[in-house]
Amino acid sequence: MKKKVLIISLITIVLLILVEISSIIILKFSSKFKNDGPYFNREISCFYVYRNTPGFKHNTIKLNDKENDIIIDEYGFINSEQIYKEKPANCLRIFITGGSAAFGSGQARPYNKIIKYQTGIYSYEFSIAGNLKSILQKEFPNKKIEVINACSSGRKINQNITQYLALIKDFSPDIIISIDGMNDLLTIYGNSPFAEDEKNLKERYIELKVMNESLEQKDWLATSELIKKINFNNMKDNQSKDFEELTAKLLDYDPNKISIQKYQKIKDNLTKNCDEFTDLILYYNSLCKTDNTKFVFCLQPLLYRNINKELSTSELKMKNKVNPINISLSQPELGEKEIMEMEQTGDLILRFFFDDVLSNKIDSLSKKHKFYYIDFNKEITNIDNSTEFYVDYCHLTFEANKIVAEILARKVIKILTDSAEVEFETDFY
Repeated sequence: MKKKVLIISLITIVLLILVEISSIIILKFSSKFKNDGPYFNREISCFYVYRNTPGFKHNTIKLNDKENDIIIDEYGFINSEQIYKEKPANCLRIFITGGSAAFGSGQARPYNKIIKYQTGIYSYEFSIAGNLKSILQKEFPNKKIEVINACSSGRKINQNITQYLALIKDFSPDIIISIDGMNDLLTIYGNSPFAEDEKNLKERYIELKVMNESLEQKDWLATSELIKKINFNNMKDNQSKDFEELTAKLLDYDPNKISIQKYQKIKDNLTKNCDEFTDLILYYNSLCKTDNTKFVFCLQPLLYRNINKELSTSELKMKNKVNPINISLSQPELGEKEIMEMEQTGDLILRFFFDDVLSNKIDSLSKKHKFYYIDFNKEITNIDNSTEFYVDYCHLTFEANKIVAEILARKVIKILTDSAEVEFETDFY
């Protein structure tokens, strides 16, 4: 009996050793399990809910192999070189804040069902920030130009403000360019963005932090480490399937339900409630003024607005066949009726309110409070349908990134010219 127990024990030990050796081999040689972190593209921020995870390597959209992969720097930024808080002499330092389009994101699902573009993040060289830097460097060859991409997917203007206070102002920027609009629809509707942020912090990012710490904690047994990574990969696969199902519902869309008559019924409320959004623009401008930083607010290019470039065939198909608002993805706990009402209101804001009220209101505020303003949709009306500009509801093509950068460059040159004239007048008197 003792001999039998001994044999079983030895066999068990040998099997465990073999499993452990197999786990070591799999972890070492399988590309599926080679990721040692960072595991998530975002991490919790006590100041602005989340930030881009330092060291995270993004799937990079490139035109050629010479372009560098996008790896987030220690501050959560994307830049062409290491930056330091102390600004170099003779340097023009520009920060761009905003959401995924300014961040450089490629196509979102399910727009690939209409026409397929690349997913991922544009290389710095061909992003809005990279194009802007290239243009300005040619314009001012004797000046050091820095254009830092401080954007993040999903970011809203209130988060840009707290990011500026907590981090960006310490870099002494000369110009802040805020490119916003799409992620702020609920704020434009009159909802407090801070209440939503508090909810996300509690329900999403604290959990994400705990999960990331668990993954980064190395187990001394390779088998345990392998099991942990298998569970992590399964979780990602399941999330991807769920996301695919949710976004597929966006194809069940009838643009004829979004009528001017429905918009007229809510116009007065929107006009009153959008102060929640425009006040945030003024707060951002005031902070920049305090630090002697020039502020440029931009309404980002949006496919579903009526003031627009001449849309191509594929752009028209995307606009008419895909719902641009996906509340069920961000707030799945809501009832179907509530989700439908919120998505319809968001669509009405995009199609009518931006053009009818919001853009003109921001323009008036910019004149009164002395900040610079760009409505990109108004700037691109001369572009014909031979130019593919949008890859989905708000994300852009390579060519569009360049066009946006050219528009921004003209504004930056005007800012520098205006500043030089003020300095001349001061010196003269």
